[in-house]
Amino acid sequence: MKFKISDYLYPFEIFKLFRFLNRSKGFSYQQLVEYQNEKLRSIVHHAYNHVPYYHELFNECGIKPGDIQTIEDLPAIPVLTKEIIRNRYNDLIADNADQFNPYENMTSGSTGSPLKFLQDKNVSIARFTFFWRIWKMAGYKPYMRWAQIDGMHIGSKENLWSFNRTLNSLQISSYYLHERNCKQILDKLSDFKPKIIRGYPMAIFMVSQFVNNSSYTVDYPVKSIITYSENLLPEYRFAIEKAFNCKVFDVFSQWEGVCLISECEKGELHQHMEFSVMEVLNADNKPAEMDEKGEITATSFYNYSMPFIRYKTGDLAIRENTSCSCDLNHMVVKKISGRKKDALFDTGGNLISFKGLQISNKDIYDTVEGLLQSQIVQASLDKVKVYLVVKNRSSSERIEKEFTKSIKSRLGDEMNIEFIYADSIPKRKNGKTPFVRNNLLNKV
Repeated sequence: MKFKISDYLYPFEIFKLFRFLNRSKGFSYQQLVEYQNEKLRSIVHHAYNHVPYYHELFNECGIKPGDIQTIEDLPAIPVLTKEIIRNRYNDLIADNADQFNPYENMTSGSTGSPLKFLQDKNVSIARFTFFWRIWKMAGYKPYMRWAQIDGMHIGSKENLWSFNRTLNSLQISSYYLHERNCKQILDKLSDFKPKIIRGYPMAIFMVSQFVNNSSYTVDYPVKSIITYSENLLPEYRFAIEKAFNCKVFDVFSQWEGVCLISECEKGELHQHMEFSVMEVLNADNKPAEMDEKGEITATSFYNYSMPFIRYKTGDLAIRENTSCSCDLNHMVVKKISGRKKDALFDTGGNLISFKGLQISNKDIYDTVEGLLQSQIVQASLDKVKVYLVVKNRSSSERIEKEFTKSIKSRLGDEMNIEFIYADSIPKRKNGKTPFVRNNLLNKV
């Protein structure tokens, strides 16, 4: 997640929220739910009284703000979709939005088309403060040196990084990251010696694979690595932790700012319950059963300029009815299965989640050692193309064998696979390299 200067213009509010989060860390699960109920009632009353879309929707459905007292009452409100936001944009803006210092934001367009929306100072305050909490969980301390490898600094082939003196951070461009300049980037990291490294999983994986497949050694201690914005595949985690000899903390969020999930020191995923209410819904918009995959649908507590109530994110997850041995009593998320777009069709036309190669231990990881980048592209129901960037072709046979096994086990033995070797895989404008590209999603 990236921050603008405006995120630092509310020091009193940030400090106040941070103090609360330090207290709420000790809340029981029931205390967290009671807090959610209080925040939910506030945003629902505001939406009805000040947002034309919700005033109309509640009246059409026979809902009064007082009917929504707890999170159990939320299903009475119809879900909010991206299509509704595009079609009813002006009606979703609060008539008193100006008092919240609104600004326009948008998604990166990773789903095919960017989504535009309003956010405000409350979102900026919450975003900064909650992410500070997450960094602190990963070992960050104020003014500690950290490096960021993502699309924030676009740069150029000649200008791969910039130094932010205010944040004491090295910003490295993922857009021009390539095997040819991995050593150059690693040398710069070695000079800078960051305690924390943050960024896109694929970008950090590429740098890590350079270390793992060469005699290069990371000669400075890294406390932790924080990944976000892309799926952290198991093979990425193995490679990154091996190269930098530290733990990886994965974070799930979105530009819309409706849900925040992060990994604790025990390796469990927690939904930050003071940030929003998260539901996991099935295809009928009903609550998914525990251990059943569903779509993350969330209600933010902080965006009063354009409230998102029961917003369908397009991200898939599985809830778990369990607790964690860490200090947090927040909801545990068993698995984030990626977005709907992180899926491929099997030969029967069924959409199958495809986040990675199902690598679950070190022995399997060794079979794809030498793999620098990969991407699976589907343009027909009976064939996929697998683009591979490898250190050398001597590893090709075992890498192809592992991909074939993984693809056919999930998409069917009849699936045809074409392997294509390349020097690099094109990145999106935001510097990301998706593992899966399903060109059928807009056709089927």
